Amino acid sequence: MPIHYILLGSFACAVTCLGAGLLAVRVSHIVLTKLECICLGYSLGCAIVSTVTLGIALLSIARKGIFLGIALVTMVIVWRLLPWFQNLETTRLRTIPIVFQLLFLGTWIVYGILYFKHALAPEMSPDAVTYHLGFVNLWNHAHGMSRVIDMYAAMPQGMEMLFLFAFSIGRHSAASLVHFSFLMLLPMLMVLYGIRFGFRHGAAVLAGIIVFVTPLVGWDGSVAYNDVALAAVVFAAIYFLQIWRYTGGTSYLLASSLLAGYCFTIKYTGLLAILFVAAAIGWQSRRKTDRVKVGTLAIVFVALALTPLPYLVRNWLWFQNPIAFFGNSAFPNPYFHISFESAYIQGQAHLNGVTWRDLPRELTLGATKLPDNLGPVYLLAPLALIGVFWRQSRFLLAAALAIGATYVAQKSARFLIPVLPLVMMAVAFVCSRLAHSGWIMALIAAAQAILSWPSMVERIRFVNIPGPSFTSTSWRVALRKEPEEQYLAQFDDYSMARLIESCIPEGQAIFALSGGAAQSYTTRFILDSYHSALAEKAADLFYSNESSPTDVRWRWRVLFPKTLAREVRISQTARKSAGWSIKEIELLQQGKALPLSQQWSRHAVPNPWDAGLAFDGSEATRWQSWEPLRPDMEIRVRLNTAQYVDGLEILSGNGPWETNMEPRLLDETGNWICPTATMWHADPPLDSRRAATQALKDQGIRYVLINANGWHGTNFRRDPDAWGLQEVFSTRESTLFRIE
Repeated sequence: MPIHYILLGSFACAVTCLGAGLLAVRVSHIVLTKLECICLGYSLGCAIVSTVTLGIALLSIARKGIFLGIALVTMVIVWRLLPWFQNLETTRLRTIPIVFQLLFLGTWIVYGILYFKHALAPEMSPDAVTYHLGFVNLWNHAHGMSRVIDMYAAMPQGMEMLFLFAFSIGRHSAASLVHFSFLMLLPMLMVLYGIRFGFRHGAAVLAGIIVFVTPLVGWDGSVAYNDVALAAVVFAAIYFLQIWRYTGGTSYLLASSLLAGYCFTIKYTGLLAILFVAAAIGWQSRRKTDRVKVGTLAIVFVALALTPLPYLVRNWLWFQNPIAFFGNSAFPNPYFHISFESAYIQGQAHLNGVTWRDLPRELTLGATKLPDNLGPVYLLAPLALIGVFWRQSRFLLAAALAIGATYVAQKSARFLIPVLPLVMMAVAFVCSRLAHSGWIMALIAAAQAILSWPSMVERIRFVNIPGPSFTSTSWRVALRKEPEEQYLAQFDDYSMARLIESCIPEGQAIFALSGGAAQSYTTRFILDSYHSALAEKAADLFYSNESSPTDVRWRWRVLFPKTLAREVRISQTARKSAGWSIKEIELLQQGKALPLSQQWSRHAVPNPWDAGLAFDGSEATRWQSWEPLRPDMEIRVRLNTAQYVDGLEILSGNGPWETNMEPRLLDETGNWICPTATMWHADPPLDSRRAATQALKDQGIRYVLINANGWHGTNFRRDPDAWGLQEVFSTRESTLFRIE
């Protein structure tokens, strides 16, 4: 992508956000200084533009011309607002000592250039090319937001809508530059907060520099992620809330609530910003009359719901679950499994076996369990607790504790980024109360700025980041003096994605057993092996049939008195952590299986949508509960016409050890008939590998991508003929197969 298109895309998005924010500030009569108006207005504008872009995407008119037209109109609005803006009060920068002014400006510019280079470079950060920009790429290609059944596509897309705006013009790096704008915004907001609320001796500058130069924050904010954007929007929401607490005014209340709601659309963890803002407003309004309280809370509720509501409605319509991919127990659906949701939550809460005792070292000095950390300066974080004695720092501390509570469930250091500004502002406020605090804070800020420079980080090695480092790119790469394709070719996922784009017909989905292709560089949908119920079932076809040539097949025979049956029901009475699976159920008449009929009504509890897999005549497929065993589970089939049944044969996926099945027949008189005898026996192995891939083909998936580094990846690639797979092409690490 030519450099001028990249810059145009990011500029168009940024100027639209700024213009929308300035207009919102002007219309709502919010009183701010000039710099506050730019920074807080930009935050407000992002919430507005993101929501408008969502509407454009849902209307399927997301085209480059539309977004450029919006940007041009916004530039006219900004020009018309200039006289009003020039009459605003100038920000009182003189309240900050000159040493801190120079230190902040120098750090902001020098590190800003470093981060700009990284954001401008071709995008290959892991999560960005997989899903942050992966779905943006699909929606940009379709010129609108269509339903993509994927766990990450089901999440709110508040930041991704801004990416879509920029991506439609300047592609990947334009989106990264949009996130970069939040990175540059965050320390400015922190300093302006300190000026407005009287932080002494440049304390806010110390906090701003520490957060801004933190390598993890800088890296995250210069790629197409969303953590730094969430941090900036959370801080802006707290900023407006604090102004309202001091001055009153419905406009500040609306702005804070709107931004808190926008936090939820950036990341589900932003829900706690909504709860904190709502709780703080409720507490502050407790002494007002009932009429005033009701009116205030009504305004707050509307503003809080404005940005999240479209996503909740979308998910209800598309996934039968407003908070997909979570909440599947409360909102059962065929798109996401409860078992995966539980495993995902457990995996995040106990990431790589990390314990609470490990965290202080892991988060600050780094160790072996977390993929990222913050750096040793955050050993100062406990000082924030002393801030409970002052009103200013107490409010920041309360906000940090409330919004950071989600860290209990997600242990990666990245998930702490949204609370770092709040914590370090409280720490800096406490430090400003010390004797000779000015020089102490200046030395800490300077040391952090020096030690966080990439060459120092690589020499000392006390910080880990989860992706390519700042030194992995150069200005030659960033400015496209070296062709973008040549640079990206070193990444195997990119090479595979481009091969897929050029060789696979449009509309064909690729099942990726263990990753291997960057979704943001191909418009063919990559169905990753755990991102949805469909993907998990596709993966199960491989894993459950891999050993079929050597594994015995456990079959349970059940004998009944000869019964004219209307329904067959198999109930579960065990309660264990294992799931329940059945490969095939055969109804017997005089020892022979009854022919399967499409007229039979099949049902199961849970997972009724897959009940037919136990009655499809294929031993390669299986019905699974996708939940731990419990006594109220059952699978049943109702016959369209009563037939004589005297036995069942159940090919179990569990074998005779874990489950405790209770089969019964319903006769024509409405009585349940119990079996007279049951027995387990082991049948010889049956190679069902080709049947497994044919079952996948029957679902419309003709291509399988296997990465050698994935679980059992080498085994699957070693004997493709046994699976009925034909190699299409391969890269260093991955091979794409077509199902014969």
